[in-house]
Amino acid sequence: MWTLDIRPLTLLCGARQPQPGGGSANLPAFGHFALPEGWRTCGFLGLPSGRGLPERAGLNGAVWAVVRIEADDAVEIVEEGGAVEALRFHSGFVLYRGARRG
Repeated sequence: MWTLDIRPLTLLCGARQPQPGGGSANLPAFGHFALPEGWRTCGFLGLPSGRGLPERAGLNGAVWAVVRIEADDAVEIVEEGGAVEALRFHSGFVLYRGARRG
């Protein structure tokens, strides 16, 4: 079982995710990122250790990313009915961004 207290976390997510009010946020190809304040209402959604709903994390897209979340990066649990669907994050370090592998 994973916990938010143990960092770093590694999340799998879609590299491009829609944001409230239209538009989308894109993860960089590699390196540290932080969404601007105006884009923080939604953030990115990712799956820890393959747990959660793939469609909530944008994994239906052609480009995926692996993101490392450090101790100073805020993370919020997104759940419904007591089940974790994804983790919401606004900053982190992109380890990989590219075509999904099937």
